Amino acid sequence: MTQKLTRSSDKMISGVAAGFANYVGIDPVIARLVFALLILSNPPLGVVVYIILAIVMPTGEDPVKASANPFSEEEIIVQDM
Repeated sequence: MTQKLTRSSDKMISGVAAGFANYVGIDPVIARLVFALLILSNPPLGVVVYIILAIVMPTGEDPVKASANPFSEEEIIVQDM
């Protein structure tokens, strides 16, 4: 099975750095530091790259599966009539 580049649910802002870290196989903290250094060294480029990746990268969860059951069993309350 091939691994796809997706945003991670282990996120601080939008999951881009953690998703990239999972794809490459490194610690998410290192990827976050690389993105932070990119933004600090060249703010317009770093912010634009991060925003583009946040828009282009799909989320890691299946949208159909995520919306198929919007409530958990704990959230459903059945009242006797």
